[in-house]
Amino acid sequence: MSQVLINWVAKNKLENSEIDSLSLKGLKYFLEKTYDTQIPFATPEFNIWEYTLAKFIRKVIQNETIIERILDKKSFSMCEPQEIEGIKNHSTPLIKFINLKRMDGEEIEQHVEPFGTYPTQELKKSYSSILNGRELGFIRGVPIFRWKNNGSSLKISVDGFTVEEFCNRSCQSLIFYVNVVLAVP
Repeated sequence: MSQVLINWVAKNKLENSEIDSLSLKGLKYFLEKTYDTQIPFATPEFNIWEYTLAKFIRKVIQNETIIERILDKKSFSMCEPQEIEGIKNHSTPLIKFINLKRMDGEEIEQHVEPFGTYPTQELKKSYSSILNGRELGFIRGVPIFRWKNNGSSLKISVDGFTVEEFCNRSCQSLIFYVNVVLAVP
């Protein structure tokens, strides 16, 4: 049963702006079980970081305005020392399941480092891997992408995986089923 839940969560992009029912314990289990997986996955590693960061900040601070300021300024400077300690305590068991080698160096520098949640040695290893071309793909598992209909004439299925286009001329009805495979070095 747990694998069904893992597969279901993996196929839905985690959004850090949403307050959802996934607990920190559930998130830890999910991150641990999908760390080196080959199942279809919808959330890039950087977005997993953002989602997880927002999750453990919300666990300690209940004021949504302060949370948004922390995330916008990329700093805990407006927090009390005991809040910072609480946030770091909640982050410690989770960050080891977020793979910095799946992020761009600029993302790490601008969005991860300022929070000081990763040990310097871990950051150093990640930068070294990136510089030496040993970084991993941007997403754990097999990337999956969904189409969004932004006013185009394409007919997109409810799940976003099937796209149809109808021709007005002699080609009658033409349906394209697209499997996108991306190779990330």
